[in-house]
Amino acid sequence: MKFDEYSKILIHAFKYYDKTNLAKIFAKLICHRYENYINNVDLIIPVPMHKLKRLVRMYNHAYLLALAIAKIVNKPVYYDILIKTKLKQRPIVSTYIDTVEHTDRQTGR
Repeated sequence: MKFDEYSKILIHAFKYYDKTNLAKIFAKLICHRYENYINNVDLIIPVPMHKLKRLVRMYNHAYLLALAIAKIVNKPVYYDILIKTKLKQRPIVSTYIDTVEHTDRQTGR
């Protein structure tokens, strides 16, 4: 699967819009693409998500993807080995100001 405007829509739907059923599709694509590598792993560890972010999203997309991959390759998933301690978030105000400034520079205002 090539990352383009169409795959971006699918990935965003999976990560942000509760389309959790896409985990199985992405798992099949990943397992097919990385078959030589994934068969040599002993376990799968999903990237952790900060607990506040998980509360907002209601699920950890990386964990769902890890479960789907593990089911295909028959490997265990260890989800509690890594713990996310810092909440990284882009400030909304800063993002808005950056966007306005960029637009102003382009239009010459």
